[in-house]
Amino acid sequence: MVNVAVAGGTGGIGRTIAEVLISHPQHRAIILTRQVRGRIAIQDRVVDHRLQKKHGQDEQLGVPPVQVDYSNAEFLKSVLEEHQIHTVICAFPMEGDALRTAQINLLKAAVASSKTRRFIPTSFSIPYPRE
Repeated sequence: MVNVAVAGGTGGIGRTIAEVLISHPQHRAIILTRQVRGRIAIQDRVVDHRLQKKHGQDEQLGVPPVQVDYSNAEFLKSVLEEHQIHTVICAFPMEGDALRTAQINLLKAAVASSKTRRFIPTSFSIPYPRE
């Protein structure tokens, strides 16, 4: 089984990635998120977490969330090792300095982790030319 962390997994692209991962039993996914509250329903069972959507609505997801601090690379490394994360997929729904800081710290953590072997960076928030 391959353990996969989806950073930014509560956003549109990240949520889709997480949903696809849970449909494949050879993968075990977790969501790295800045905010976790309460409980969430996962298919027909309940898990002890609830993700709070930006507009205050509950989000039903198929993977457990793990609250992280993207400003602390050492803490991120410990999360990756604790959950034995093989692959990190970044799907941050942000841009600019916030994206750079979070993604660079997560990359540093993945490189330092003895468990992590793959890192897929965010390329979804790149300001593509309009032409």
